Amino acid sequence: MVTTLEAKPEAATLTNDEILRYSRHLIMPEVGMEGQQKLKAARVLCIGAGGLGSPLALYLAAAGVGTLGIVDFDVVDSPTCNARSFTRPRTWDARSWSRPARS
Repeated sequence: MVTTLEAKPEAATLTNDEILRYSRHLIMPEVGMEGQQKLKAARVLCIGAGGLGSPLALYLAAAGVGTLGIVDFDVVDSPTCNARSFTRPRTWDARSWSRPARS
């Protein structure tokens, strides 16, 4: 289920650096300044960070979504790192990842 909330673009103003970064978005008539401000004001929760959720989260962040949350119920370890484009198998440390409490 996807729920959308009406974002108030006037509440999200773009800095000069953001205008430069998203300049290609701003020249597109489908996006423009108002659309980029809506993206900055948007909040997205991505459920799942595997083969589909991981690249989706990267693209949403690159598009300029203001708040991005990622929830995944899998354990990050060597066999599951290949599906996650934002992890690197050689550099991840299992101690730095939070784990759910066991009952």
